[in-house]
Amino acid sequence: MPMDNQAVFGGPDFDQWANREAQRGKLNTKEAFLVSRYFAPELRTLDGGTGGGRVPFALQKRGFADLHGFDFVPQSIAAARQHDTSGKIRFEVMDAAKLGYADGYFPQLIYAEHMINFLVEDALRKSALKEACRVLQTGGVAIFTTLLFETRQRSPVYWTFLRYLAIARKLRGSARPLQCQPWIKLGGRWNWAALRDAPPYTYWYRLEEFGRDLEAAGFQIEAIGTDAQLRQQQLYPNVAALAQKPLAGTLYAVCRKPGPYEAAPPLCA
Repeated sequence: MPMDNQAVFGGPDFDQWANREAQRGKLNTKEAFLVSRYFAPELRTLDGGTGGGRVPFALQKRGFADLHGFDFVPQSIAAARQHDTSGKIRFEVMDAAKLGYADGYFPQLIYAEHMINFLVEDALRKSALKEACRVLQTGGVAIFTTLLFETRQRSPVYWTFLRYLAIARKLRGSARPLQCQPWIKLGGRWNWAALRDAPPYTYWYRLEEFGRDLEAAGFQIEAIGTDAQLRQQQLYPNVAALAQKPLAGTLYAVCRKPGPYEAAPPLCA
């Protein structure tokens, strides 16, 4: 049976994803900058694709009290619950494309660790973004990270692999888009099956495409930048402005749900 992303995160290398002791409870410098600038500790916060709970544990250390996290891998949620010594973070197994939260339930949410890229099918990515917008209250803020195709193209090593992949797919008559790429590494080891174009895959967004999908889902981009900009703590107000700048590494987008601010509904039982 072909391996999918759920099988990767819940498979033999599960420990790598959910039980990373060295990273649990820590934000990277870019995440820390965005959280400090755009999030308020007193507001209810959702972490999508929470894995073993790295982001909620980090936010808890920063004084955030009303924290929630979901993931589609039951083993990850079990690990997150086990490591939650406070017992106060609400971890749940959910599908990003069909969330169980009420409309406008969260004033702020973060989808870190490229969660959206592991939804390989176009319809699933679009549904996940629409669901994120649905559960965000009007006036609320959302932070997304995504793998960026333009930055991978500029790497000589990956450019060579992409050319190989494009030729191989053309010869086989495969209609799979080049942005849908097999994992180069699995479990910290080279994934030689990638040379056969075998799953699992991740989807690498183009900059303008990601902007369109965010806006189609109902978001309004407030600030956007890649690692190159975040290292300087510099963000741009829209995709067009960023497209004129050097792009490097991960793409970070800060969005709002347009409309007047409305208080989030009360905590569900």
